[in-house]
Amino acid sequence: MLDLLQDNFLQIIDFSTPFRSGAETSPYVVRKPLPNNVPRGTDTAFWPLSNDTLNVFFGYHEVSRIAVKRNDTTITTVYPLDAKLTYKISSDTWENGKVKSADFEMIRIGKDNQGALQKVSSRMSAWAPGIKRGYILGGTSYLDSSNLSYDAGREFGNHHGFLIYDLISDSWTNHTMPVEEVRLGVLAYLKTKDDEILITFAGNLGGSETVS
Repeated sequence: MLDLLQDNFLQIIDFSTPFRSGAETSPYVVRKPLPNNVPRGTDTAFWPLSNDTLNVFFGYHEVSRIAVKRNDTTITTVYPLDAKLTYKISSDTWENGKVKSADFEMIRIGKDNQGALQKVSSRMSAWAPGIKRGYILGGTSYLDSSNLSYDAGREFGNHHGFLIYDLISDSWTNHTMPVEEVRLGVLAYLKTKDDEILITFAGNLGGSETVS
């Protein structure tokens, strides 16, 4: 049986010169290995908070059987809900940190008796540069722990949160959901002449009860 491996690279696309997407990608795509302090995640929020930084929030903590057997730090390290991962573009370096505040029920619940944290993963995220805010809508609620193996059932169901990150205060807050629950859709940010708006497309509207 083939093992499922992690994607251990940051892929950077160069848009400074024209290229054909169907051609060989090596002339315009650079693959940089990720260091051990960078968690491998699916459905993360990956936002340009400044001209020289990209920041990563949340996401499903991906593992592989090989990484579990090797006891890799990328697997055994469980980052908190208020984690803030920063990639500095000019120096090509990664730093682990935390936001100043995060008003989440999941944080107040804390770890269960096996040391697992409840977390959120969502494809529906958008960054609004004009007002310096990031938005995450719905998604999946799951358990994350250093002793959970690759095959462990970790998913709770739908996450009932509309999370807003404010860059000025470096804080997360949870606001009223515009729909009861949603996952696997798209959240898009648009700036018009008179306003800034968010639009959602498609997604799965069903699931079980979870906490936000």
